[in-house]
Amino acid sequence: MLVAGAVVAQVRARPAAPAAPSAPQLIVDARTSGGVVSPLLFGLGVDVLSPTYSRPSDTSCTAFFGQSTGIGLVRIGAVTADDYDWQTDRYYRFSVSGRRESIPATQGCFSSPHYGAGASVLRVLDRVRQLGATAVVVLNGEIDDPQNAAGLVRLIVRRYGAAFAQGIYWEIGNAPATWQHFGVPLADRQQNDDAACLPDQYAALVRSYAPALQAALGAPPRIVADEWIANATDQSWIGTVTAVDTQYHAFTNGPPADPGELAGGVVPAAGHTSTGSLDQRLDNLRSSLGQYGSGSAPQIFVGTWNIDDNLQDQDDPLYGSQAQATFVADLLLHLMQRQVAMAAWSQPLYTTTQAPFTSVGSPRPGFHAFMLLRALSGGRLLSLHPAPPRGVDAVAVRLAGGRLAVALVNRGRRGTTLRLALKGLPAAALATIHTLPTETDGGAVTTRPVASGGLDLRLPPLGVMVVGVSPR
Repeated sequence: MLVAGAVVAQVRARPAAPAAPSAPQLIVDARTSGGVVSPLLFGLGVDVLSPTYSRPSDTSCTAFFGQSTGIGLVRIGAVTADDYDWQTDRYYRFSVSGRRESIPATQGCFSSPHYGAGASVLRVLDRVRQLGATAVVVLNGEIDDPQNAAGLVRLIVRRYGAAFAQGIYWEIGNAPATWQHFGVPLADRQQNDDAACLPDQYAALVRSYAPALQAALGAPPRIVADEWIANATDQSWIGTVTAVDTQYHAFTNGPPADPGELAGGVVPAAGHTSTGSLDQRLDNLRSSLGQYGSGSAPQIFVGTWNIDDNLQDQDDPLYGSQAQATFVADLLLHLMQRQVAMAAWSQPLYTTTQAPFTSVGSPRPGFHAFMLLRALSGGRLLSLHPAPPRGVDAVAVRLAGGRLAVALVNRGRRGTTLRLALKGLPAAALATIHTLPTETDGGAVTTRPVASGGLDLRLPPLGVMVVGVSPR
């Protein structure tokens, strides 16, 4: 009996099992706000060689898609800008044999006499105007000819009017760090040219283009310079440049190995094959620009961003998967957090290269994430604390009419639950929760009241969610 009683006593004395841990809490303070989420983050980069940007009456090309693309900015030029002759609308390149050749930039797609000189640029500007978007035109800087660039600007002024042209950003060349024909006319270039452009030479080039463009516009131009200029010892370019262009390709050694690696391309884990953190790249550039004096540093423009520097091979199934949507959403959240002014996605947003300005193809998952996050455009950033759980990123903004929006991205391969607490809102509020479809979740739009303790949210693996909160 004593032994049995001792056992019973021991059992009764055993401590109770610990309670299950509660979901991590994320607190949004609606009473404090910071910078504004720029509408120009939702941009697209296009090449002057694309055969799809045509007038709808040209049956040899695909018709214009419409107003629902969600594009707020278009960067025109990309890697072909410094090989393009706007006066003939031709593109210079070297064949496999090394022979220099000139080909029509339109590649036989467009033949209407409605255009002529600069046809490839004008076709895209037509779309920009119809969309009500903002344009960045990359001028040929490698030829080192400001008056040539001013001629294209005058053509655009005549066609669209001075007000439209003055709203364009004019970028001086593409990737000058890689130039090898600097100052060599297009027709005289040789494949073995070795005429590089040093940072101070590029800074001088930017300064020489500015007055030529101003004379053509009749007003000071919005000048965009490549980040190469930040290495110049001569700082007199400050005050001339509105924005500085950098780029981010998460993977440069081939496609990522799996969905988890792709989804984590913006914040790479240790041992990751990514080129590094987007945040680190942006912070380093901001630090370089900040040395020129408080209040005078140009804005940051991520003029080329995508998963890899081969514009995302359409044959790779990863690039049409939910992991792509996670990557796109996470990248946009980090651009918002870092107060980037402009950005342009430089890869096909749909299943063909003809989108989103055309009616061919269907949107990829990444484009759906892109469109969903536009709900935060123009909102004022709100403070969030504590930091989101590992593998989760979040941005909260205050919108017009007292509304809030909170975007959440789960980079992990497992679902996670968290509680969203809202401070500074009226007691009665209604939440609309948008979840993108994933392989394990069909996605949904649900509406429910906000309880006093907040909202319990379940983020699916590789998931993207936007929670809109409105006073009742």
